[in-house]
Amino acid sequence: SVTVNYNYSDLPPQVNKRLNELLSLTRDINGKMMDLEAKNREAEEWHRKYNELKLLLDNQGNDNPLALKAKSLLLDGKLEEAGKIYDQLIQADEPDEKKIAERAFSRGRIFDLQFKPLEALPLYRKAYALCPDNVEYAYSYADILLGQNHHGEAENIFNKNLNRLRKLAVENPATYLPNMGKTLNNLGNLYYDTQRSKEAEKAYQEALGIR
Repeated sequence: SVTVNYNYSDLPPQVNKRLNELLSLTRDINGKMMDLEAKNREAEEWHRKYNELKLLLDNQGNDNPLALKAKSLLLDGKLEEAGKIYDQLIQADEPDEKKIAERAFSRGRIFDLQFKPLEALPLYRKAYALCPDNVEYAYSYADILLGQNHHGEAENIFNKNLNRLRKLAVENPATYLPNMGKTLNNLGNLYYDTQRSKEAEKAYQEALGIR
């Protein structure tokens, strides 16, 4: 095992501390401590997902006291407490499907940040089912499916999302090309896992060109 501390300058100290605590407990698929390369990968993904969740909560507005409390807990690195708040929000009577999807996705992302993909999966599925055109919901759901080796379903969603991103990137490349890059990279991983080396190479090359 490798002992290393991650300290991202754009994260509060207590959030960096929580990240390092979680990484110290995380194992690979074989139940072993992760090597340095794997830890670096996980830390970068965690950093990205945390910032995306924070931005999502910023964009949801400040009209709900419980949502504000959850955001405050998130900024303190208190993922478990923030998750419990979202459990309450999900159970509340809410007629707006977009808002229901936002809450389900946010709760799933908190589980994701806790390295609990099986708990995140049904919440990502719900958000995607309610808002299938949301590119981040689609990517996150397919990413979790890929991590659980549900290759067929993940491939279908990745490809649908990629087609959508190609169209969106024509009008707004700054926003959507990075999403295209990470989607192509994951498709490359999927093709590699399923012994389709030529398709993997093509996806990786396009992702590399974007990045």
